[in-house]
Amino acid sequence: DDPGRFDVILTTNLYGDIISDVAVQVAGSVGLGGSANVGDSCAMFEAVHGSAPDISGKNIANPSGLLLGSVQMLQHIRQPGAAEQVYNAWLRTIEDGCHTVDIYQPDNEEVGSKYKMGTKEFADAVIERLGQEPQK
Repeated sequence: DDPGRFDVILTTNLYGDIISDVAVQVAGSVGLGGSANVGDSCAMFEAVHGSAPDISGKNIANPSGLLLGSVQMLQHIRQPGAAEQVYNAWLRTIEDGCHTVDIYQPDNEEVGSKYKMGTKEFADAVIERLGQEPQK
């Protein structure tokens, strides 16, 4: 009667894919979701949205999903310090209003968009913030 107490949902791959797609869209964009498939002897980490071939090479994809999948991978391979640095840099970038086109909302004060960025520019902004921590 209190589903909020759970941190993990265990399901088949198909239903996990559907749940993760819906969850990240509710959070703001399918471009925000990282994903992990963990088995007994191997693991794979990726962006929830897949390869997005329709926007490939156009510098408009949100790299957050892939970046957050990488954070999950770093945690999985027992590199929590590196995972925290990357995650904090990503959070600080979002806080600073650096947003890709899928989440950019300059007229919504709650979102806090200040800079509309392409894929490369957003990735560079995260790199610039390595070593910084979020303020909120």
